[in-house]
Amino acid sequence: MHKGELSLDLVDDFFSGPIVVSWDKLRRFVEEDRVELQRATYNEWFQWLAERMHEREICTAPVPAYIEHKDWKPKA
Repeated sequence: MHKGELSLDLVDDFFSGPIVVSWDKLRRFVEEDRVELQRATYNEWFQWLAERMHEREICTAPVPAYIEHKDWKPKA
C-alpha cells in the first residue's frame, strides 16, 4: 500500500477493523519486544498501517459492509 500496489481505500474496506483492533490489543507487546530486541523497526509497518486506519476512522466513522451495501445485487 505504501508503495502504491494497493490503495488505502481497498485496505480500509477489507481490513481496517481487524487491523485497528489487533494493533490496540498488541501494541504493548510490540513496544516491549522492540525494547527487548533492540529493534525499533519490529512490526513498524503494522503500526504505520494501524495508525493510518485509525486516522481515517476519526474523520469518517466506518460503516459495516453488510449495512452500507445491503441493497447490492449482482449485475445481470
